[in-house]
Amino acid sequence: MPANSSLNLTSLDFDTLKQSLIAFMSSQTVFKDYNFLGSNMNVLMDIMAYNTFINSFYLNMVGSESFLDTAQLRDSVVSRAKELNYIPRSARSAMGAVSVSFNTSGIAGTLLIPAGTLFSGTNSNGGFSFVTDQNHTLLSAGSNYFIPALTVFEGKLFTETFIVDNTIENQKFVLLNKNIDTTSIHVTVTSNSGQSVVNYRMATSLIGLHKSSLVFFVQEDRGSSYEIYFGDGIFGQVPTNGSAVAVTYRATKGAQGNGVTKFNMAQDIGPINNGLIVSANVVTTTPSQDGADIEAIESIRFRAPKHFQAQGRVITASDYKDLILEQFPEVKDVSVFGGEDISGSVQYGTVFLSMTTNSGAPVAGEMQSEIVAYLSDKKSLSVKLMIKDPQYIHLVPTITVYVDFSQTIFSLADIRTEVFKSILAYNSKNLQLFNCKFMGSKFSEAIDNTDISIQGSDTKLVMYKNVLFANGFPQTVTVNFNNGITPGTISSTDFILFDGKEYQISDFNPNLNTFKGSRVDGAFRTLNSSNSIFFNSVSNNQSYLNAGTVDYNKGTLFVQSIDVYSFMNPQGIRINTIPANNDIYGRFETVVEVDTSNVDIRVVSV
Repeated sequence: MPANSSLNLTSLDFDTLKQSLIAFMSSQTVFKDYNFLGSNMNVLMDIMAYNTFINSFYLNMVGSESFLDTAQLRDSVVSRAKELNYIPRSARSAMGAVSVSFNTSGIAGTLLIPAGTLFSGTNSNGGFSFVTDQNHTLLSAGSNYFIPALTVFEGKLFTETFIVDNTIENQKFVLLNKNIDTTSIHVTVTSNSGQSVVNYRMATSLIGLHKSSLVFFVQEDRGSSYEIYFGDGIFGQVPTNGSAVAVTYRATKGAQGNGVTKFNMAQDIGPINNGLIVSANVVTTTPSQDGADIEAIESIRFRAPKHFQAQGRVITASDYKDLILEQFPEVKDVSVFGGEDISGSVQYGTVFLSMTTNSGAPVAGEMQSEIVAYLSDKKSLSVKLMIKDPQYIHLVPTITVYVDFSQTIFSLADIRTEVFKSILAYNSKNLQLFNCKFMGSKFSEAIDNTDISIQGSDTKLVMYKNVLFANGFPQTVTVNFNNGITPGTISSTDFILFDGKEYQISDFNPNLNTFKGSRVDGAFRTLNSSNSIFFNSVSNNQSYLNAGTVDYNKGTLFVQSIDVYSFMNPQGIRINTIPANNDIYGRFETVVEVDTSNVDIRVVSV
């Protein structure tokens, strides 16, 4: 038997290591009669075990931190991601929009709002500073100036200056502040004793670069700091020795700055305009939103390989989604589908994008343009991009819960509360994203598992969509549920048509006998021999105007030449119906979610 056969080579436990060493030493002829638990030998065994333990732990950690899948330290994960050409997303400033009117004295012609003009605001997280990111010049023939849309960004501006020293190999410039919004970094290089001042642009790849390209690169350094560096003379110009590099950036508090609804101007711009600002009236047009914290370790671990797969171009649907989520952290989810997938309206060569945001607001037009511009040089030349706003199918469940109260300490009100919590959890975990589906059986299972006393439950569903469009002229509106609907169940909230009368949309007209009952697949179903829908007069139930058609199988309403004078519902026309079955799918630009504010929970004792 080998002398070291008693060694345990897989354990990192201190006591196990010590016992393995004692067993090994005892197997040697020279030490077989020694008392290894004696004071002197015991100390030596402790030292050897401790040294072995430290080395084993160190080597295990080195091995673990060398791979993206197992690394635990952020520096290690960032370093591994760098090998895949993935730069983790920095924190992003929350941004809001304001309109500002100025009453001035001594200022004529133009008023300058310089980049970095300071605003302030508060939310539940405290007070925050906001700044402008560019110069704005206002014109006026008098003393009053007005800017209707001024974008402000949460954070503070900083400028750091470095001197280029080409005697330092691969010189890099580490920025002092953390939580920098890297999209705000501006670099200016001054050389030839101030005679040459050049702005450099940020580059994210080597594509299209040459030796004269005025670019800089950004990467995350150890400790979540950021560093900038320049090209090597082949891909990107090297600044001349002794040049001054001025780096201006915005340090932000990320997601904490979301939700500021009221802004104040915190800086007097009168002196820089050689006059006096008598008053500045600030009105919020868009509360602060879309702020984000620095990308988390698990997000880097998930996205870095997918970024590498995309190779900086968009071919597959996952390429589009991965690059958008990487570049625009304010986007929560993306649905990508081709024009060839749209039944009845095939558009070959078109890629449709639909996006939801973390704030819940639609993706603004300015951001839509940024996304299209970002993808334009990454897609095939023949592909046309179109962005569609997300459509929401809201589900209103009426739930009857059967409870044996002898098996629980909960009261009736407690059961209702606990069931509601289960609904919230199901909604958050399974819905509210693209391409998710509401499964009636899984929903019922979540309710039944709320408490051991629940013997079963019954769920009836109503689904609805809010349809909001410009009013005041005739137009055709298509409402897609993308799920089958039950004939005879279409209804809507009230609205006023061009004739000044109040109407609802319905597929039932008592003057036409088009409905009949039938047994289909062993169940009783209501069938409609007509596919017409009507404007039902609220004040006169005998008045029915033709409104269009409905495809019950596809769940599509075609409302023709609707001329709405006003909506009674702030969200437009709410169209209600009962789904053909309890499995509701979110397809294309559709998001399915439970309307938790209208859930009806009924508890029955058994």
